Amino acid sequence: IVQLILMLGLSLSLLVLLEDPYQRRVIGSMKTSWQMMKGQKGRLFILMLSFIGWVILGIISFGIGMIWVTQYMEQTLVQFYQERLGQISTQDEA
Repeated sequence: IVQLILMLGLSLSLLVLLEDPYQRRVIGSMKTSWQMMKGQKGRLFILMLSFIGWVILGIISFGIGMIWVTQYMEQTLVQFYQERLGQISTQDEA
C-alpha cells in the first residue's frame, strides 16, 4: 500500500522534469509532483485501473499489442498532467 501511494504521488515527476530540465532537479520535480497529486491519487488510481482490459488484451497478443497500449497509457498520463497544470479545463469537455 505504501509503495502504491508513493508511485501515485511521484507519477508526474518525469513530466515535471521534462518540462523544465534546466531549472528543476530530480528532487525538486519529485516534490512538485507530490504537491500536484495531493488529493488526486485516488483519481489517478481509478484511471490506471481502467486500462486493465487493454493490458490483458496486449498480453494475450504475446506482447505485440502492448506497443499501442503503453503509448495510449502514456498519452493519458500526459493529459492528466496537463489537466493538473490547468492547461485543460474539465468543464469545457463536459
